[in-house]
Amino acid sequence: MRDFLIRFTAAAGITRGSNAAAAVVAALSLIQLLRYGWNFGLSVPLEAILRTYNEILNTIFDILKPLLTPLFAFLSGLLSVSIDPGDHWRHIFVLLSILLMRFATYMWRSSQLSTTLFSFLIAILVGFAGSVASGSVREDPNYYMNSFGIAAAPVLSVFLYYFLVNLWRGSFERGGPNVPDVYKNQTWSDYMQRQMRPVFHRLVAGLIVASVIFIFSDVRHILASGILFLPFYIFGIALHGFGLGVVDTRHRRKKDETWSEAFWKTGNAQLGAAVIGVYVWCITLLIFDAGLQLAGFRAAG
Repeated sequence: MRDFLIRFTAAAGITRGSNAAAAVVAALSLIQLLRYGWNFGLSVPLEAILRTYNEILNTIFDILKPLLTPLFAFLSGLLSVSIDPGDHWRHIFVLLSILLMRFATYMWRSSQLSTTLFSFLIAILVGFAGSVASGSVREDPNYYMNSFGIAAAPVLSVFLYYFLVNLWRGSFERGGPNVPDVYKNQTWSDYMQRQMRPVFHRLVAGLIVASVIFIFSDVRHILASGILFLPFYIFGIALHGFGLGVVDTRHRRKKDETWSEAFWKTGNAQLGAAVIGVYVWCITLLIFDAGLQLAGFRAAG
C-alpha cells in the first residue's frame, strides 16, 4: 500500500514538481469555473491568488487577441454561427488542454518523436476548439439545447483527440520499438478497435448522461447552463482510467513485477492519477480557504 500511495502522489502531481505545477494551474481554473457557476465567496489570500491568475490569463490572451479576433470572425462566417466565447472559455481550455496534454506526455514516454509532437499539437488544437465551441453557446438554463451544447462540446473534443492520436499511431507507429508488446503485430483495424472502444464508451456515456440530466430545469441551473458538466465528466474519465489500468495490468504484468509496479506503468493509471491530482489540489485549496474564512480572512463582497 505504501508503494502504491508513493506512486500515486507522484503521478497525481502532489509530490513531483512538474506534475504539481500543471495540477495547481488546472485546480485554479477548476475553482474559477465552480465559482463562476455557484458564485461563492473566498478568503482574502485565495481571492488574491485567483485575481493574479486571471490577470496572467488575460495578459496571455490579450497578446493572442490580434490572432483570435480575425479567426473567430472567419469561423463565424464559414460556419454561419456566432463565435464569441465568454471569458469562462479560457478556464475550460486550461482544463481540457492539461487533461489532453497529460495523455500526450505518456505518448512522449512510449512513442516516437513524431507521434509525441502530433499528440501535443492536437491536444492544444482540440482543447482550443472544444472550449471555444462550448464558450460560444449562449448561457440560458431555460433552454435544454443550450445546456446540452455547452456540455457536449468538450465531450466531443476529448473523443476527437483520442481518435486522431490513435489514428496517427495506428497508421505510422503500430509496430514501433516503444509500443507495448500487446499492440504489436495487430492489424490496423484490430488496433483501432482495441484503442477506441473505451473512448467510444466514454463518449456515449457522456452524451447520454448530459442528454438526460439536462431535461430537468433544476439541474440546468445547478450546473450553470452546462458549464459545470465538464468537471464532473473529467472526474469520470479519471475513474474510468483507473478501471482500464486494472485491466491493462492483468495483461501486461511481468512475473518479476509487483501489481503496483505494473499498474503504474500503464498510461490509463497515470492519466487517471494526473486528473485526480487536480481535484486533490482543488479540494485542498478550498479546505484551507474555508479555514482562513473562519479565522476572519473572508474577502469583501
